[in-house]
Amino acid sequence: MEPGEDSLVKFCRLLRSFHCDRIPSDLLIRACEPRPTWSSNGEVVQKRPIEAGVCEWLVNFYNANKPLFYDPELETHNGSVELTLENGVTYFDVTNEGQPDLELDQHMSIAEERAMARERIAIVLQSFPSSNTEIIGEEMIDRLMDTAKSSVLPLLSALNDTDIEGWLLPKNLEARESYLFSLFEFLYQVVDVLGVDHPLLPLSLPRRILSTVPHDTLNNCIVFCKGIAEIFDGFAPSGHNALQFSFLSPHIKTDERSNAMIGYTLGMLLSNEAMLAETGGSNERLAEALSSWRPLSPSSPSTMEYLAATSFCSQSQLSSIRRPSSDTVDTKTLQGLVLSRRKLYKEAAEILNSTIRDIHLQYGRASMQLGIVTAELANCYNILRQEGLAEYCVRKTLQSRLDPSLSSRRDGIYLRFALADSFIGQARYNVAVPILQNIIDNSNISATFRMMSALRLAKSRRRIHEEAQKAFEQNSPLWTGLELLRHVPGVLIMEYVEELACNISEIPHTQLGHTKKTEELIKAVNSLLSNSSSFTASLSWGWYTKIQREYLRQLAKTEERIETHRNDKNVLNGEHGDVDNPIPDPRFPLEGDIDISDNEGPWSERLILAFDQAIDSFMDFGNRVFGQPRVFHEKSTLFLPRAKYSAVKAREAFKRTIENSTGSDSNFSADTEIFRYREDRTRTMAISWCIKGNMESEHIWRSYKSKRLDFVYASDPATIWQVARATSATPRFLNPIEINGAKFLDGGRVANNPSFMALQDISFQHSQTPAVFVSLGTGQVRLISSKRISRSDARTRGFFQKYTLELLRTIELPKMTNTERETEKWLELANQMGLEQAYRLDAEGDLYKFPFDDWRPAGTGLTTLRGITDITDEYLDNNAVRDIIDRIAKEAVRIRRARAKTVRWEDFAIDVNYTCPFCSDSHCYEVRRDLRDHLKDSHADRGMSDGEIVTALNEGRKYKGKDPAGV
Repeated sequence: MEPGEDSLVKFCRLLRSFHCDRIPSDLLIRACEPRPTWSSNGEVVQKRPIEAGVCEWLVNFYNANKPLFYDPELETHNGSVELTLENGVTYFDVTNEGQPDLELDQHMSIAEERAMARERIAIVLQSFPSSNTEIIGEEMIDRLMDTAKSSVLPLLSALNDTDIEGWLLPKNLEARESYLFSLFEFLYQVVDVLGVDHPLLPLSLPRRILSTVPHDTLNNCIVFCKGIAEIFDGFAPSGHNALQFSFLSPHIKTDERSNAMIGYTLGMLLSNEAMLAETGGSNERLAEALSSWRPLSPSSPSTMEYLAATSFCSQSQLSSIRRPSSDTVDTKTLQGLVLSRRKLYKEAAEILNSTIRDIHLQYGRASMQLGIVTAELANCYNILRQEGLAEYCVRKTLQSRLDPSLSSRRDGIYLRFALADSFIGQARYNVAVPILQNIIDNSNISATFRMMSALRLAKSRRRIHEEAQKAFEQNSPLWTGLELLRHVPGVLIMEYVEELACNISEIPHTQLGHTKKTEELIKAVNSLLSNSSSFTASLSWGWYTKIQREYLRQLAKTEERIETHRNDKNVLNGEHGDVDNPIPDPRFPLEGDIDISDNEGPWSERLILAFDQAIDSFMDFGNRVFGQPRVFHEKSTLFLPRAKYSAVKAREAFKRTIENSTGSDSNFSADTEIFRYREDRTRTMAISWCIKGNMESEHIWRSYKSKRLDFVYASDPATIWQVARATSATPRFLNPIEINGAKFLDGGRVANNPSFMALQDISFQHSQTPAVFVSLGTGQVRLISSKRISRSDARTRGFFQKYTLELLRTIELPKMTNTERETEKWLELANQMGLEQAYRLDAEGDLYKFPFDDWRPAGTGLTTLRGITDITDEYLDNNAVRDIIDRIAKEAVRIRRARAKTVRWEDFAIDVNYTCPFCSDSHCYEVRRDLRDHLKDSHADRGMSDGEIVTALNEGRKYKGKDPAGV
């Protein structure tokens, strides 16, 4: 039906009177239909629009023209009214086109203006949901709040006493009490959402209303009205009195509805410290009042009182209150939503799951009610780590929705968040990423939801273990979040700062040189937030500041190291005159014609970066293995325990470390490369405990040939990753590995400190004493009683004296060796061999208290790493320790320089071979002396001097693999 011209003009004038760019159609739809509210006895009743003061002409206009309020595709009426759809919500837009009569607004009489103002207030009071009466109540409050802020709150703030008595309040006394309760409940909801310090709040209005209206006309709702007035008055510019809590007097008569609202008000005050401080309220008095709150009749509470008790009463209090007899689907669902908000997720999930079917039947599959309940149920499942159930219920609801516009409605966004969270909880990050990215890319979705999605996406990408620097690329979630910071609540700003700090802390030291975008983002965030004391005083900001300072310090340190070594390289390149005068060392034969000084600088840089790479590899292993413990690994009568960590994940983590250390473009295979791969390389040994048949013994893995007889003869040499597994298969944490028919476990049974066995092996191999021997410990163990050892605060040492892992066959492992006793044996052997420079570096403090597998938090291990680093740094700050390190460094440099002048060093350190610059064939000589012999024998006719021979040798020198100077 086409609306009449006069009624349409009147409707358009009403819309324009709200002074909003657009008005949600729900405001007018809800105002013109009966809606649930609370009666004075605390039960749900339907309140008709006329009873709320909504003008009759508007209700008639709505009933006659409903398509105008619902259908965005309906033709506009003379261009005056346009209905638009955004994110599943319809809005009215009003224009002047074709309606010159709309300009007559400015010529309205005072009586007409007052009537229009009264209509606006009545519309808002009727459309705003009462507390806990509707499943979509909170969503409606959020949807209607902008209109209330733009139109009704300024109007209420401008009222004087004459307006209050003259036209605001109904003349009928019964209608007046209902109207005032609705008005004060509306003010309570505004304070709960916006806070008491919002500039638009009409702080003096409640007090002025109560001073105007005789209290005997308010009957039982006076208690609640007084409470709101006292709170508002405490915030008013003229209000200097602290809260007196006069509304809590036991002598004041009240009804169930006001009693419930008093409970809600106490809960709001107690949960808001700023509000409490501003009003001068007593925390103890409020807590006492709330703990003693009860329904007027605990044995027969009203529905409103029962939902109020569910919101703030303790479980013991709630158990003493009987459930109301009138238990509708909505009431039951609202109880589940309230329990979820209170973090009682198990109880909430049971209730919400029992109501899903009825909600579907009552409201429909595309309803916001069903979307909200499903999303909240899925959220409970996710938190309870039942992600499979969460995924199932969300998918079921989404698949039944055919309208694509519903995906961007708020309940649609909640559902997508719940689905993404279920994937994240199952470590299916790659499936969650596109869902979150889709929300971020939709500019019509609010900044708050886009920021929530950006934070989830950044966290997911961290857990995928993407390259850390990708987090700082221009199109990354962190950069998107930066653009949203000005438009989101403070709690999301702090979450963003924490996520930024996490990403900064994960940048490997080896990538510190590629940090332009990282530095730009840090500067942008600091510029935006550093001047706001509300943020900089928070713990999150303090942690972020510490992380960024450490990052910038490490960056400067790395740049300084690289620059220093570049300078060293330049100096070394100019010292060719010293090449033929090496520092003598009797252990290495010298040859005066070798010149490899041009490789000293790059090798030093690679050595520095190798340490950083080792740290990064350790962190990566921790995240992939220790950060992902398996279920059912604890001792229980219900199931057999299993190793705490996955052997498969450990194997793959070791392979990943091997691949990262060798480079993806090499012919090196992490799957097949054997441990004893190059005997001319650095010699490495590792120790395991071996079980083969009925025999058990230690087993030493060597990367070199040994004259000593191995307990297990390996016909097929073990690979690097197998040896790594064999030496890390600690009982209870990782299962043993089987190699060539033998089982291997961690060598802690034989040598928690392998220095003694290493020195024995060196002596056996060479019959010589090393120049220097450095043993690194993992924390000095204090002498403590055996009772204390078995407790969790000393699990690192002696942990396995009490607990063992059930192997594939039943065995009882001997006790693990005492680290300090092993150290004493090593020092005794060193003294017998005449090894003067034997050093033990072992951090003190509480480092030994860290459990074997300590990795907190699971995703990053930052807490664990920070604790270890702090203790180690404190140890290294000791002057005596620094002196020892200096002595070690000086001796190491002396040996390194002596070795660098020898042919053997070139064979050992650099992948090179030689070809003759004078011969036409490409015959290769593996070592320098072979080419020298060839030049002397085959090209003697050239009569080359020693200098010319050196030049020819250098010309014939070719790299077989990567040029170290180019790395």
